[in-house]
Amino acid sequence: MQTHREILVSDLGDKPHLQAVAALISQAADRCTGLIQHLLAFASKQPLQPRNVDINATIFDIAKLRRPTLGEQIEIESILERGMPTALIDPSQLANALINLAINARDAMPDGGKLMLETANVVLDAGYALSNADVRPGAYVMIAVSDTGTGMPAEVRD
Repeated sequence: MQTHREILVSDLGDKPHLQAVAALISQAADRCTGLIQHLLAFASKQPLQPRNVDINATIFDIAKLRRPTLGEQIEIESILERGMPTALIDPSQLANALINLAINARDAMPDGGKLMLETANVVLDAGYALSNADVRPGAYVMIAVSDTGTGMPAEVRD
């Protein structure tokens, strides 16, 4: 039994430009399916399911998904360090965090601005660990999200 996607692609056999659009729609649908599964897992408080995740690929996919939602007035810049190792993390938790940060950034930039997503390999030393009780010295994957928004009002910060 053919899927609707397969039928669509076969019907567009003589229109390669439309086949490319259909392929993009299919890829977006697959990403959305995964995202919905992650959101449902988060909503039902399912236990974490960490696995080795390519952080850069995850951030790149999230940036592509967020671009239409954030609007044209917000520029997304990704500064992704090459050669990043995989990280043992629950991918749905990472996706949820990035989506929430992107939505907060959008709300903080009503007239437009820039959302920056960055990855880097970092080493946290014993001095850093002394001043941050939950941290053990060692190599880590850093994910930074920043924006050019207005920031939080004082009453929200408090």
